[in-house]
Amino acid sequence: MDTHDRIIRVHADESDVMEDAVTCSICSEEYKSGKHDPLIFPCGHTFCRQCIEGVKKTKNIACPTCREPCDESKINELAMNYSILSLSENLTHFKWPTLSVLLSEKTPHAFMDLAIGQQYLGRVYIEVWGHLKRSQHFLVLCLGLQGPCYKGGTFRSSHKDDFKERICGCYYKGLDGTFSTKGIMENLEWDGEYAGKSYEGLVVGTSGGRSDMDALFSIYTKVKSRATCFCPFGEVVSGLDVVKQALMHDPVSDVSIKGCGIVIPSSLLK
Repeated sequence: MDTHDRIIRVHADESDVMEDAVTCSICSEEYKSGKHDPLIFPCGHTFCRQCIEGVKKTKNIACPTCREPCDESKINELAMNYSILSLSENLTHFKWPTLSVLLSEKTPHAFMDLAIGQQYLGRVYIEVWGHLKRSQHFLVLCLGLQGPCYKGGTFRSSHKDDFKERICGCYYKGLDGTFSTKGIMENLEWDGEYAGKSYEGLVVGTSGGRSDMDALFSIYTKVKSRATCFCPFGEVVSGLDVVKQALMHDPVSDVSIKGCGIVIPSSLLK
């Protein structure tokens, strides 16, 4: 995944989604040329120049978000995130309806940050098949645009045998603070023409065709014998090792989604 691709983090309100895309997560100041230049850490996270100068003063330099270490020599050569700077400068003319048009209709990408308690496991990038309603349902839950959101949710179960391994999630957190698996859209695809064969990295619906479980999905981490799955809607394009690590944890319900959202390719912001 190109580190210049823009990550839109999760918020329930659409305007908040846009504002968060163009503000530093440390100081909450809007990115702009000068002391608030958006600079990209080697791990892919972006912060303003002023806050990074503060990080440089610490003994052990690490990303404030994922805690990945960064050499002092590299921190002086961080690249400018021109995509964010462009988005920030055009924020008043670039609200969500326009942004949604800019997203790839065929294969939009989502991301999820997985953790076990305070232990950060890593980031998973998922390419979804945009023509499916189930994919759009997944993206809406990643962004929290209708309130309910995968952020803060936990995985539900895992399945391991000689032929396949997969992890199943995810309870999402509603506006009232309770967790649910109920779909927030109606008439999502299931079985028939939407069925497909399983393979490693495939992301599939796991609702059994029930609307009260339409938020559930599974990610295959190992497939020795390809079997039919009822509604595949995407695949992991980066971070499958993170999913495998999560799958091995017992109980898997300890694994949570600390952050999630969508990725906008920088080429679409030019």
